[in-house]
Amino acid sequence: MVLIDSNGDTIHATVNEDVVSIFESFLEEATTRIRLCDDSPYRLTGFTHVNFREILDGTLSLEYLIDIMGEIVEVTHVEIVSLNGKDTEKISLLLKNEEDVRLPLVVWGKVALDLSEAIQLLSDRTLICVMKFVKIKVWKDERSVCNAYNVSAVSLNPFIEEVEAFAKLLPKKNISLAIVQSKPLSIVSMMSEEEDYFVKMPQKTISDILETRKVSVFSII
Repeated sequence: MVLIDSNGDTIHATVNEDVVSIFESFLEEATTRIRLCDDSPYRLTGFTHVNFREILDGTLSLEYLIDIMGEIVEVTHVEIVSLNGKDTEKISLLLKNEEDVRLPLVVWGKVALDLSEAIQLLSDRTLICVMKFVKIKVWKDERSVCNAYNVSAVSLNPFIEEVEAFAKLLPKKNISLAIVQSKPLSIVSMMSEEEDYFVKMPQKTISDILETRKVSVFSII
C-alpha cells in the first residue's frame, strides 16, 4: 500500500498476513480509504513528481515507486506480447518534461488498452501524462519506467494544479504526436514480480539484522 498523511507526504506500507482480516473490509484495490483525516487539505492528491534527470542518471533508487509527469511525444500501437508465459498488452511511450528531457515509458496489461484509447480520443491536443507509483527499470544501463501491476495510476490531462503549472512551462507551439514502431522487448525486464523483487532487494542474514543500527529495507536469507 501507499499511505498519505494530511501534509501530502506518502510512505509505502504492508499489512502482515496475520492481521489482514482486521483491515480487509476497509481495503479496496486502487481506491483504498481507511478513514478521513479531520484536517485533510482540499484536493490532497499525494502527487509528487520527480525530475526525469534523476531517473536517467541513477540518482533515484530502484527500490521505490515514484510519480512522473510529462508530455507524450511518441507512442506505439498496442502489442500483445508473451510475458512470463502469458499474453499481455503492451504500449510504449516517450515523455518529455519542461526541459525537453525525454523518458521512455512502458505500460502493461489492461491499462495499456485504456491508455491507447484515451490517447486516440484526445490526440488533437497536447497530452500530459500523469502516473503515480511507477517502477524504474534498467536494461544494459538504459533506464525507463513502467507501471507496477495493480498499483500504478495513470491519467491524461487531469485537472490538478501540478498539471496546470507544467503546461504553462511548455513551448507554445504544439508538438505533433508521433506514432512509432515499438522497440525490442529486451529494454524491459522479463522477470516475474517475485523474481524482480529478490534480485533488486539487498539481502541480509538474521545476524546482520541484529547488528544493524539504521532503518533499511532488505530480504532475509
